Amino acid sequence: MHRAEVTTNVGLLVLYDGQCMLCSGWVTFLRKRDPKGIFRFASIQSDQGQAIVSLHGLAAETLDSMVTVAHGRAFTKSSAGLLCLRHLPFPWPLLGVASVVPRPLRDCLYDLVAKRRHRWFKRRRDLPDAVKTTEST
Repeated sequence: MHRAEVTTNVGLLVLYDGQCMLCSGWVTFLRKRDPKGIFRFASIQSDQGQAIVSLHGLAAETLDSMVTVAHGRAFTKSSAGLLCLRHLPFPWPLLGVASVVPRPLRDCLYDLVAKRRHRWFKRRRDLPDAVKTTEST
């Protein structure tokens, strides 16, 4: 499932794998380029992340994806990443041109990296338990 109707409305909420160094790096990348403070973050393993995943009708135990919640919808895999890039300052939205690639092809590449990310980028052992916001850093 790539999208689900949701009721959460807090700007852009990014759920990420709190054990993955690649995912944590993505969060750091977004935070550093978020002058308007529109992004909010939560580890998908945290209580809040699990509640949000459940609320959006996504299967938490099989979800091997970043999730971005925006405009009443949950976006996963490549669509979640491209949505984040579109909300960053120039030049990052230009990478949104990748959205012309059919989603199944984009998601195939996403899945290739997602399945190997712990091996390639190591794992973190400290799990954040609360929703992280740009104001709390």
